[in-house]
Amino acid sequence: MKRLLLLVCIPICTAAVLGQIRIYPLDGNAVEIVSGLDGTLGTGTAEPVNATDRFGNTFGAMYFDGDDQIEIPVIGLTTNEFSVSAWLLVSVNPASLQMDYYAVGDNVQDQAYGVANDGFGQGFFQAGYVDVGGPMRVFAGALPTENIWYHVVVTRSLTDLKLFVNGSLVTTTDATGTLPVYGVTPLAFIGNRNVNQRPWNGMIDDLRIWDEAIPDSMVQVINAVPEGVGSNPIILGPNPCSSLVQLSGLEIGDRVTLHNSLGMEVLATNTANATLQLDISDLSKGAYVLVIRSQDRVQVIQLIKQ
Repeated sequence: MKRLLLLVCIPICTAAVLGQIRIYPLDGNAVEIVSGLDGTLGTGTAEPVNATDRFGNTFGAMYFDGDDQIEIPVIGLTTNEFSVSAWLLVSVNPASLQMDYYAVGDNVQDQAYGVANDGFGQGFFQAGYVDVGGPMRVFAGALPTENIWYHVVVTRSLTDLKLFVNGSLVTTTDATGTLPVYGVTPLAFIGNRNVNQRPWNGMIDDLRIWDEAIPDSMVQVINAVPEGVGSNPIILGPNPCSSLVQLSGLEIGDRVTLHNSLGMEVLATNTANATLQLDISDLSKGAYVLVIRSQDRVQVIQLIKQ
C-alpha cells in the first residue's frame, strides 16, 4: 500500500487547494486512495493482471495485454486545467496507430494519453479536442524502448500543453485561447481510450491526476524520488497560508524539504516527532513543492504561500 497524503485545512486561512484529486497505485487492484473513487476492472479477458513493479515488488503494478481496461468515475476529471502522471512500461509498441494508458471523454471528443506510431506522430503523446477545433497534440517524437520503465507527465494550463518524459520537458504546445472539450457523455478509462478502442500493451503503475497544471519543478521532484509506501496518513494544514504550516502523522527521522518554483530547496529539516511546524512567513508568495522523505517512501505535495 502506498502512503497517503491527506490535505486538511485548519480554518485559519482560506480553503485548501486540492490539486491532486486522484491516485491509483494499481497495486493489483483499481483502488483510488485520495477521493475513494475506485475503478472497475474489466471482466474476463478484459481484466488486467497483477505485475511486478520497477522496484521488484510483486502486486506493485498492473499488466495490460492489449485487451484490458479499468473504467474509473469521470466526476471531477473534465477540467480546463489538469496534470496526469504515470509510470509506464511498453511491452510492444504499436505497429501503427496508437495505444492509450488513460483517456477521458466520449470517444469522439476526448483527452487521450498513450504511445503513437502513425501519421500524427511517434512516441508518448497527449491529444485532446479543444473548443476552437482540434485536436491539440504533444508528441515525444520517438517510440519508447520496449520493456523499460518511463515516467510520463502531461500538464495543461490555460496557456501551455506540456509533455515530460523522465523528468525532462520534451515539448510544449501553445494552448492560449483554447479550452478542452470532453463530449456529451464522457467516460474515463485506464489502459484504453474507451471500450476496446486503443488498448494499452504493457504495464501501468501509480497513475496520478491533478485538476491544475503542476509546476515544472514538481514534475522533476516526482520523477526523482522513489514511489512512496507506508501506513500512516500525513495531515497538512492550512494550505494555502501565510505563516505557520503544520504536518502530523510523520515518522521520526523523516526528511522534510520545501522547494520553490525553480526547484531550489528553501527549507529543510529532519523530524524528531510525529508533528512538525514550518514557518514560511519569510518566503515570497507563490507555489512551492513540499517533499516528505524517508528510507522507504516519499510524498510530494504543492503548498501555496499567500
